[in-house]
Amino acid sequence: MPALIAEMREDMASNPLVRELIALSPREVYISGPTPNFTYRTGAHPDLMAKLQICQNYGAIVDATYNAVPRFNFTEDFADYLLAPSSGAGG
Repeated sequence: MPALIAEMREDMASNPLVRELIALSPREVYISGPTPNFTYRTGAHPDLMAKLQICQNYGAIVDATYNAVPRFNFTEDFADYLLAPSSGAGG
């Protein structure tokens, strides 16, 4: 989880208004519509879907899937957490 959360923090730091994320395999290509999103890949994050399910269980993201692409939205509380300065405590 630390690597995924770190990537999410980096993404939010560069695009603080984006709230949508999609999950893809390394070979999948997705042509995004007008809504900007972050893409996380299973090759870079082993067990990505399980990690995203944990995020859902904690209320950090909500399922926003409307087609065959796994799609989620960050909750505002989680977005605030990702945008907050890191304490440097690790994890």
